[in-house]
Amino acid sequence: MRPKFPIRLAALIICWTLSCNPAPVERTDGPASYRRDLDSILGGAARTGPEGYLDAVNTLQQLAYEAISSQDHRSYARISNTIGSLIETHESEPNRRRTAVPYYYRASKSCEVLSDTACIAGALASAARTLMRIGKDDSALHYFNAAAVYYRGLRDTVELYSTLNLIGEIYRKSGFWDYALRYYNDALELSTHQQNDSVSAGLHVKVGESLLYSIKPAGPFGAIANLRRAIELGYGPEPLQARVYLLLGLAHLRVSQESDSAYSYLRTGVGLARRHARHRELAEAYNGLGLLYLQTGQASAASQMADSAVQLCQRYGFGEILPRALRTRLQILLASRQQYDDVAALLRRITRLEDSLERVHNNDLVLRMHAAYENELKQLQFREMKLTVQMNERQNSNNRIIIWLTSACAVMGLGLAGLWFVNYRRKRSENRRLEDQVARRTEELDNFAYHTTHDIRGPVARIRGLWNLKANRESSSSALDYTALMNQEAILMDFMLRKFQDVYNMKNINPPVERISLLAFTGNVLENLRILPGYSRIRLILEIPGSLHIDTRKQLLEIILTYILDNAILLNAQEAIEAPYIRISARTDQQQLDLRIADNGIGIQPDIRPRIFDMFFRGTHRSSGAGLGLYAARQAAQKLGGQVTYVLSNAAETEFSVTLPLTPPEPAV
Repeated sequence: MRPKFPIRLAALIICWTLSCNPAPVERTDGPASYRRDLDSILGGAARTGPEGYLDAVNTLQQLAYEAISSQDHRSYARISNTIGSLIETHESEPNRRRTAVPYYYRASKSCEVLSDTACIAGALASAARTLMRIGKDDSALHYFNAAAVYYRGLRDTVELYSTLNLIGEIYRKSGFWDYALRYYNDALELSTHQQNDSVSAGLHVKVGESLLYSIKPAGPFGAIANLRRAIELGYGPEPLQARVYLLLGLAHLRVSQESDSAYSYLRTGVGLARRHARHRELAEAYNGLGLLYLQTGQASAASQMADSAVQLCQRYGFGEILPRALRTRLQILLASRQQYDDVAALLRRITRLEDSLERVHNNDLVLRMHAAYENELKQLQFREMKLTVQMNERQNSNNRIIIWLTSACAVMGLGLAGLWFVNYRRKRSENRRLEDQVARRTEELDNFAYHTTHDIRGPVARIRGLWNLKANRESSSSALDYTALMNQEAILMDFMLRKFQDVYNMKNINPPVERISLLAFTGNVLENLRILPGYSRIRLILEIPGSLHIDTRKQLLEIILTYILDNAILLNAQEAIEAPYIRISARTDQQQLDLRIADNGIGIQPDIRPRIFDMFFRGTHRSSGAGLGLYAARQAAQKLGGQVTYVLSNAAETEFSVTLPLTPPEPAV
């Protein structure tokens, strides 16, 4: 039996190890009907018009429930992003459009489970853009900063540029020019590496504007350099160029020695703004021209420009430009030292506007600081969580390695024990087989020694008896008879000794393969048997074709023919059988030789047929042989790769079949 217990125990240990430490995989089992056509469903939902938008959202919400129920986080993230995009596209009311943000947030959380950084950043950026469109700049700033952290880790320069640009826009709208300048500069550096001239030109304009309104002393000079670089790169069409020339004029205005350049740029900006109805830029240009005229002493022109700027701000609601236009108007009135009532009213109006704007800016500043604090806190918490996850994963990995090593050692130990047990069983079985073989060989040797001694003593005793009879009788005729009998006994004894020698040498001889004529070879064997008693009485029938030639080992084939024919001759000679004969026939096919030897002797009884090929077995008490003939014939046939079998026995005939391959096998080493 095979050692099953160690193998089963090893299998149980491996199964327990796998169950205790399953590999972290993303589950995709559960209800999977939505997964087969998910791409086509999401594509169709994205193309849905306003009339079928709500039905599409309801369908996607059901699919999202199925996805999260089966823990298919990737599909859930894709579905949530699609729902948020549908809401943002088809809803115009801000509060309803804001409902897209939770879907983007859920998508980012599912992406966190998958550790898909690009997916997290995309969902956060989508949520930030939605909040920015509905005026929730504080929350948008928080999401944009988080997305920028992920994009920096991914080294995704395109998305990082877009995110930094939008963060700068939020700070610019709130009046935090220094913060806006920092993010615009980062975005400009990325666009310069990408060698995108149109994008770089737009960012140069934004950097120039931020420098112009920042608190940096060298801001106007930096603004002029950036704005001129934007013109060199071919910034935008004419409607957008109006703002570039306006900003160049204001920058030169702040540099007192550049009044001519300021006037040229401002007049160019006014022309472009009027041509393309750019009212905001036109109001700022009027205000700048008013200040320029005031510096050059042209009070009436300055007053006209300031009044135009105030009217445009009041008509189109430019609240951030109106205080500057009113202040320009105040400076013009103070410079002319008249209309004191108008000056006082204008001062009160400017004060109220500045107080209102100050409160707005203060509130915005508090909100921005709070948003920045929350963003930093979120980043710290995220880093702490990431470190904790990494430490837990490292600890779990170490534990898995220890368990696997322990299990491997246990399995190896059990395997070695099993191999040792199998080897022990094999060696014990081999030892038993060798012991049985030694016992059989010992028994054969004992029988061989006993029968050899017995069979040799019989002819020797008969020769001695005949010699004594010859010595006691003086008759010459009797002496001749005794001498003939002694010769016959000597011949039989010599033949028997030859059998003993052949049996002994059978396992040691390896005669060469020779090509022979089977008919001539059989004739030579019969000629050697002519000395046997009774040979002359037997009629020999040879049915062997003269053209039959075979390749064989002559010495072994001679043993086979000699001992089968010896039995047939001796038994036929001892019985009173009329017309005894021996028939030898042979035929071949493509693979083997079939040799038949038949005689009409006494036959073989059925009860002794299984033992006729045993060593020292005699089929009848009338046999004078040693019981080695058929045993030696079968051993020689097996060494030639063939077989000797008993075919039939009846009252008329006994037949043996010798089958040999046409090409004898190589001897075993």
